[in-house]
Amino acid sequence: MKNYDNFFIPATDLETAKKFYHDVLELPVKFDFPEKGMMAFQVGDQEPALIVKDTDKFPTATHAIWFVVDNVERVYQELRRKGVAFLSEPFQIQTGQAVELEDPFGNRLGLTDYSNSKSKDTVLQDSKFTAPCGLFCQDCIPSNASLFTTLAHLEELLANVHFDDYARVKGETNDVFKEYSTFIRVLQEIKMLQCRVPCREGGGKPNCAIKHCVQSKNYNGCWDCTDFSRCELLIPLKKVHGETINHNITTKPQHHNDKTLWPR
Repeated sequence: MKNYDNFFIPATDLETAKKFYHDVLELPVKFDFPEKGMMAFQVGDQEPALIVKDTDKFPTATHAIWFVVDNVERVYQELRRKGVAFLSEPFQIQTGQAVELEDPFGNRLGLTDYSNSKSKDTVLQDSKFTAPCGLFCQDCIPSNASLFTTLAHLEELLANVHFDDYARVKGETNDVFKEYSTFIRVLQEIKMLQCRVPCREGGGKPNCAIKHCVQSKNYNGCWDCTDFSRCELLIPLKKVHGETINHNITTKPQHHNDKTLWPR
């Protein structure tokens, strides 16, 4: 175990939780994602947060402590050999892998790594991993290295077993398999979305209107703009990332203190 990750508690109403933890206990809100059923509160200057989970969206949510490990899969196998019973196999989350277990008294514990990002601290503190729109690389689908590795592996496996021939035969009795070639084209198009370097280093969409807007105004990012909340350019991103954009811009300015302007 390297460190604490986060502390989870269930709640039947996030607004009531906010009134108690923020208004009464005066804990700063670290993030607020009602559409995802989660809200986090900062405790002092600690990176681990107190995360409240809405039981409407997470019916099995319970009090839990998560820890950071180097490799969830390896620790999972080691602890299984020691007789530890896990609640599931390791599963993928946005930042890497995770898995949960219970101690002999029924207390919920979790393990997580940050295998999908350079490192937890680097992504949050290094401004080069923040796009001009305020989106962190770890939140952005084109930057999800694990996704594209999995797609490439899937495409290779399908080719190795000649699944196109199999789909052609299956298509004689199941019309869904007649669309297999379309499925492969979609996979290839998804692979084309991959962003291999951060926006600040030339990654992202070459014709990104947000990046061009930021550069034209000599801003470091949308967080320098007083009208970002009304910006129409951010609307498409908000359809995918919910309030993550607003949250990153308004509540994490310390991650954008580097005023190095975007390269032209």
